[in-house]
Amino acid sequence: MNSAMCPPYQPYQPAQSFTFKLPLRLVEAVFGCGNFDDCGDWLQDWMAEYLAEHPPSRSGYRLMLDCDFETVHPNPWFHTLNYTAQLPDERLAWLLEQALRGKGLLD
Repeated sequence: MNSAMCPPYQPYQPAQSFTFKLPLRLVEAVFGCGNFDDCGDWLQDWMAEYLAEHPPSRSGYRLMLDCDFETVHPNPWFHTLNYTAQLPDERLAWLLEQALRGKGLLD
């Protein structure tokens, strides 16, 4: 096998975990009633596009995004859609928070 043809091994670099709690009332105001998957698609697309234009300084980064609902509070005003993103640095977390705020998904 010609080693010049194979890219160098890039080990996975652990990232920091950041959680964004989006009020369900705001998600539905932006994406429509019950369209939580559209919110997830928008969030994933935003992060993928940003990372394509501004690659992390550390090699081996993998975009990882998890979500869950927090609906235990008796008042639906406080129910949230929580996204936990594994991000390479705090700068990207801050930019993502600003994008969420600009989209109307954060108070």
